[in-house]
Amino acid sequence: MTPEEALRNILSLVDGSDEMEDVHALQILLQTVKTLAEKGLGRSE
Repeated sequence: MTPEEALRNILSLVDGSDEMEDVHALQILLQTVKTLAEKGLGRSE
């Protein structure tokens, strides 16, 4: 995944989080964003 792809995915997830009220779902969202950032924005593999 390129950094650009990771950023697009993160932005999509964040945009969709506005209406989320389930705390557990928000925790999963944050973990997903963290994983995307680590995999897509870190060093090239």
